[in-house]
Amino acid sequence: MVTCACYAFARPVACPGQEASVSPGDRGTSGNPVLELFAISSELMQKKHVSVCILARKRLFRNTRVVRQAKALSEAGYSVTVVAIELPSPQLRKLTPDVRYIEVELNPWPRRVLLWLNSRRNRILGIRRRWSGLLRRTRNRILLLLRKFRMFLRRRILSLRRHLLLIKKVRMAVRRRLLAVKRHLKPAMSCTLHDRSGTPDAAPRGKIHTATGREQPPAGEKQPPAGGTTGEDEPQGDSPPVCTKAARTVAPPAGGRLKAASDVFYQFVRRKLIPFMDSANTLSFAARALQATEGMTFDICQAHDTYSLPAACRLARRSGAELVYDALEIPDDRSGIAADGVPRWLRLWESRREERLIRASAKVFAVGPTLAEWTASRYSIEKPVVVRNCCLYRDHRVDEQVRRDLNLAPEDKIGVVVGSIYRDQGLEQLIDAIGLMDDNIH
Repeated sequence: MVTCACYAFARPVACPGQEASVSPGDRGTSGNPVLELFAISSELMQKKHVSVCILARKRLFRNTRVVRQAKALSEAGYSVTVVAIELPSPQLRKLTPDVRYIEVELNPWPRRVLLWLNSRRNRILGIRRRWSGLLRRTRNRILLLLRKFRMFLRRRILSLRRHLLLIKKVRMAVRRRLLAVKRHLKPAMSCTLHDRSGTPDAAPRGKIHTATGREQPPAGEKQPPAGGTTGEDEPQGDSPPVCTKAARTVAPPAGGRLKAASDVFYQFVRRKLIPFMDSANTLSFAARALQATEGMTFDICQAHDTYSLPAACRLARRSGAELVYDALEIPDDRSGIAADGVPRWLRLWESRREERLIRASAKVFAVGPTLAEWTASRYSIEKPVVVRNCCLYRDHRVDEQVRRDLNLAPEDKIGVVVGSIYRDQGLEQLIDAIGLMDDNIH
């Protein structure tokens, strides 16, 4: 298996302790896939110092394929430059001390539009905040005056209540005096009536005033509860409070209606621009890569994937270099975030652009024979050279920690999913198939 980088003209570089072996299907006309890959022109083969630029519109912090390619080319005597949006980790960069890494920052046009819109919104709200200070102080003063007026009214009402209570106490005292006089006069009047009629006085009709000053209803009538209300009008138990119109009114969002409206409009524009973000990132990477490599010339420009094809094509055209394409995936079958909400016309335009650039490439290589066959059939080109996507070599160490954690037997089989997890990557089918597998497969 060839584990060297893309286009070293020399012999394939194998892992320590291993021999470089190539399957017959991976061999080109020369029998050496690496030599076949970069036997682009006789002039390039005769040059002593070949400059190579690898462009990758991705984060290379844990990407070993680009590092392996740069390492093999650097050890073979080539001048290698890697342009990416994030550099490899310090541990990976230590493997390639002679490789020049350039990091670029993307600035796509949807992001610029959203930043401009956000700045305008903040400016408008900022002006409103400056006026809101004066309005807030004026409102506080008005509220203070209203509070003082309410306190004045409360004091007046309390004073009036005290006077009314005093008048009520005087009336109650007068009533008690009258009742006391009536009690003293009642026996004499009763005796007088008894003497005249010879029979005791009948019970008086109508209401009777008791000693407490309350009116007693006649016999047979229901006595109303204290307070002058009937039992039907009084609330029974812990009745819920009455929901007034003010309580039902929904409080406006913080910041007022202007801020709420601006937030809704910003989110609406953002949803409309998000589908164009991936394509805009590709164009932004091409522009930033040209700016970062200003004044540099290269002999070979490699696009690490389809997202890097426009950048590699522009740089190759400016330097008069050969374009090389590294096929890592099927461009027509994108899924996940890169395909959410993308208009059909935009995807067709990108597909035509990728087809034109891939056909214009001097050489194409792929990570596997199946992808190589698909690329050759899809774009009607020569079958790409297969360069396996192998990891960096390290000594094999048996680690049974997973089996110990899962309490599995040595004969049990374990399936591992490597890579990012998102939809339409076959993980759903694997989960459905787990129930149909043997019990010793986990």
